[in-house]
Amino acid sequence: MQHLIEEKNLFLRKDLRVADIASELATNQTYVSVLVNNLTGDNFATMIGGYRIRYAQKLMREHPEMVHADVAEAST
Repeated sequence: MQHLIEEKNLFLRKDLRVADIASELATNQTYVSVLVNNLTGDNFATMIGGYRIRYAQKLMREHPEMVHADVAEAST
């Protein structure tokens, strides 16, 4: 699941839902929710938020000239 989310940058989709990940993995939403909780101890929204924060941090390191509003827009 983590590989899929990172490989396809799914965390950048504004409307990403548990159902979308479940569909990509050909499984059900309950399984994905339990997997997220077991892997991270958090819920799906918190996990995706973490991906977005790390991506924003990467953008700021690699492109210090970027305006913060642009970083925020690019990472959500």
